[in-house]
Order: sequence, then structure tokens, then C-alpha cells
Amino acid sequence: VEFDVPFRIDGVQGGAFAGAGLIVDAEAGLVVVDRDTVPVSLGDVRITFGGSVEVPGRVVLLHPDHNLAVVSYDPSLIGDTPVRSAKLRPRSLAAGDEVWLVTLTRGQQVVSRESQVARVSAPSIPLPHLPRFRESNAELISLTEKIEGIGGVLADDKGGVLAIWASFSTTGVGGKPDSFFAGIPAELVEDLVAPLRAGRPFVWRSLGAEFETMTLAAARARGLDPEAARRLEEHDPRRRRALMVKRLTAGSPAAEQLRVGDLILAADDEPVTSFRELEKAAQNGETQLTVLRNGVVQFLTVTAVPIEDGGTDRALLWSGALLQAPPRALAQQRGLPRQGVYVADTRRGSPSERDGLRRTWRITAVDGRPTPDLDAFLSATAEKDDGDSVRLRVESLEGKVGVVTLELDLH
Repeated sequence: VEFDVPFRIDGVQGGAFAGAGLIVDAEAGLVVVDRDTVPVSLGDVRITFGGSVEVPGRVVLLHPDHNLAVVSYDPSLIGDTPVRSAKLRPRSLAAGDEVWLVTLTRGQQVVSRESQVARVSAPSIPLPHLPRFRESNAELISLTEKIEGIGGVLADDKGGVLAIWASFSTTGVGGKPDSFFAGIPAELVEDLVAPLRAGRPFVWRSLGAEFETMTLAAARARGLDPEAARRLEEHDPRRRRALMVKRLTAGSPAAEQLRVGDLILAADDEPVTSFRELEKAAQNGETQLTVLRNGVVQFLTVTAVPIEDGGTDRALLWSGALLQAPPRALAQQRGLPRQGVYVADTRRGSPSERDGLRRTWRITAVDGRPTPDLDAFLSATAEKDDGDSVRLRVESLEGKVGVVTLELDLH
């Protein structure tokens, strides 16, 4: 799957991407890829089968929280090319399990080798300099033996897909974009594609919080009593751990109820020690969380809100600036409200660059008129003529407020 990005919305880290896709519904033409291949919704998709047939595709959806996307193609365009749907085999994997790594090389050759699961754990992915999609609340599969490639699957000895072997975007040395490969359990993939196969929309509800794991010993040091520790240990005797709130999404119901540092003991009276258990509870729409805060147990009812799965589908080029609604990553990673007009990019030599408008700033007013969204911004700038000066009230990622005076050059 190849993906070209004409406009760098949502903090996307490049302009051209390529990765391996997995056909999950040959009749409907549905292909699952990672979000390091299809990071945003506005772009051009090309799908090549077996290195011989190339057809156009389109973005169907982006998973709001996990490194998965779905693209589609018209099956009639590939004629009698012999493709069939992969068989997903969702099951838990643990260190030592034997799997087959099947991957695609950059030359579009399929290669494979037998390997073992090294561990299943949550990676520590740093916050990107520019807010953009970042995997969180997931336990990924790493292997003892790997092969160079652009992605693929982890399979059993009969070809059943146990996990997607995916590329994950991260931040490398000097703040530059980097990536690594790991396995995404087939259970998450099945959740994504099952409603699509049935002709239903994919609906995902999020608690609006990022969690991290800690040992029961560390949880005891934070005030977890012996009885609560015993329940968590009996629930997950192999890993002996607890979940803690690490970060909250601005504007979410959870941001009103939870606090960073809260220990999550149970969801709907059932002990929880994994991200997946919390996600499943969230899909009910509302869940009662048992929380330990400052040594005191509290019972909180938290609403999980449905998240749109289409990604940003509207942007505006104005005075050399690429403007959009503030991306969800802004609220997730920086705790900033999704208000105002977000500057996704600026063009060299344009009035925006010349007069000091910067990427990641939010424009909150034009000549004193509030601009809570793109429509308000268009209304506020509609009567401006060539050579007019426009005062823009802006806010940075650090929350600093400033004013930029921009002289329009409509030519």
C-alpha cells in the first residue's frame, strides 16, 4: 500500500509512505494497514497486488486510538487476480510462543521465518514535537528473530493471522521522526473489521485517558491496601500489576472525573490490570471505575464518548498557511482544548511565513472577532482585500497568547 500526502495535516511527518496491507475482505476489497503507512485521511492511495497489478484505493477509516487503518479498492479492477481474505485467529500470545513472521520486502517479495515471542508489553513512545498520532494503551508483541521488511503478519503454522506486524511512528534522536516494528494482536484487528464486514459503521468509544502499568509493589507504595493487592494478583497472577492514569484528554468526561496518578482498581466491579479490559468496559458507553486517589478509594462513573473515525477531512489554504480544526492529538498529548483554528503548516515565502505565523499555533481571533472554528475564521476574513493588515490572536502549544499582524498579498 502506497500513500501520498499532498497537505501535511494532523502533524503528519512526511509526504510519501509505503507498507504492507492485509486483505481482510476480498469481496468488499478491504485492506488493513498500519497508521505509519496511512497516517491521515487526506491522501492518495495506491494498492499493488503481488508486484503486478496496481489499482487506486481510498481511506475507509483510521482507528482513533490504535495503529490501524482500513483502505479499500474496487475488486472488479483486479479481474481474476487470485486473492482471498486472511483468516484472523485472535488469541493471547505470551513469551516463548512459536509464530511465523511473514513479511513483504521493499521489492514486494514475500519472505518468512519461524520465530518466538520475546515479550508482550506496552512500549514507551515519547510525545512527538508536533502533535500527531501516537500509539498508546496497547501491549505489543516483539520477537526473538526478525526479517527486514515493510510489514506483514505473525501467523500460526496453518496460516492463521495471530497479529499484524506493523510499523509504529516514534521520535528518534534530535526529535526526528523514527519508527519500529511490533505485532498488534489480531483481536484488535477483528474489532475493527467485523462491523465493516457486516455492513455496519465502526464505532469506538474512548475514556479519554492514557494509562501506564506499574508493579503491585509500586502500587502498595502509593497506598494500595493488602486486600486490594490480593484481588489484583489473583486476577492476573502472571504479571502482578496495576494501571495508573498517566495523561488525560482535554475536554473529555474523564478529564473532569479522573486525575493523573489515579490507580484503577476495577471497572464495573471487575478487577482490571490490562488496557484491553478497560477498553472493553468503555465500549458500553458508561463504566463505573473504582479508583485509588491519595490513599482513598473512590467510585466514579465515567462516560466513554464515541470518536469519529474519519480523521481530518477539511483544511483551508489561506495566505500560505494550511489551517484545520485542532487535531485530537493536541488534546491528548498537550491537554489543550480543541478550539480555534490550528496552523498545520506554512508555505515558504508566503505572507504567513514572512509575518511570523508558526506551525502548531491556534488562531483564536481575527481583528478581535473570535474564531472558534474554520467557518468563523472564513467569515472574519471574507471582506479582507489585498494589502489589508489582519491582527491574529494566537496561542502556542505552551499556552502563551500573542498577536501577529499579517499583511495580505492576494497575488
